[in-house]
Amino acid sequence: NASTMSGGRFLYATARDGQAPAVLATVAPGSRAPVAALWAQAAWACALLAAPGVRFETLLGYFGAASWLFYSLTAASVSVLRRTHPHLARPFRVPGGDVV
Repeated sequence: NASTMSGGRFLYATARDGQAPAVLATVAPGSRAPVAALWAQAAWACALLAAPGVRFETLLGYFGAASWLFYSLTAASVSVLRRTHPHLARPFRVPGGDVV
């Protein structure tokens, strides 16, 4: 569930910033949900599951590995940005600092 929500928002933000087709930045008028990005994500998931010879367990394993890779890169970026851009404003503090 969380990956579906964050994946759609990530694709929406990428399109909004001009790094993906602009149609993916379309939002629903009332809820402001990124409907085009969510539909694109759903279509991609269905295409992967429908591919011949692909098993759900294999896709789940790839997803888990990719998730941990991105979690690790995000955590590492805190230390890197602290060292390479010490002059930037810090709107919040990371508990544990570089230990995290």
